[in-house]
Amino acid sequence: MREDDEAVRRLLEIALQIEGLYRHASTHAAGVVIGDRPLIELVPLYRDPKSDFLVTQYSMKHVEQAGLVKFDFLGLTTLTILQRAVRFLAELGVVVDLDSLALDDAATYAMLQRAEAGGVFQLEGQGMRDVLRQMRPDRFEDLIAAVALYRPGPMANIPDY
Repeated sequence: MREDDEAVRRLLEIALQIEGLYRHASTHAAGVVIGDRPLIELVPLYRDPKSDFLVTQYSMKHVEQAGLVKFDFLGLTTLTILQRAVRFLAELGVVVDLDSLALDDAATYAMLQRAEAGGVFQLEGQGMRDVLRQMRPDRFEDLIAAVALYRPGPMANIPDY
């Protein structure tokens, strides 16, 4: 159709030019960038209408290339939940030392290979459970790899791993 229809040819040319461009501006909920001088001297900024914060107009990938240091301050409740669970179990007379938990528990890996990961931090989503079924982890390093690979960029390498 491209060869026979000028409108289709032009449409495809334009589509190829805009393919991969950002569709919208978004702000990382916990992202902070720091520079060695005022950011206005380093990168273009705009005021986020939802928060009144100044935000860089560069993507997270490009702020580092511009000489900025990027931090993601994420608030996780997992450690608090673990602490509460240990305290709750202690009240029931069950002492759990998180620092001495075995990292080679066969029953745990069998459970994860079956993707029974509900409530397991970073492993409970449907996509990650699919990865567990495919990867069949049997050692702690496999779990590290699964979490590291389950990202938009390296995700294609999961089958090879």
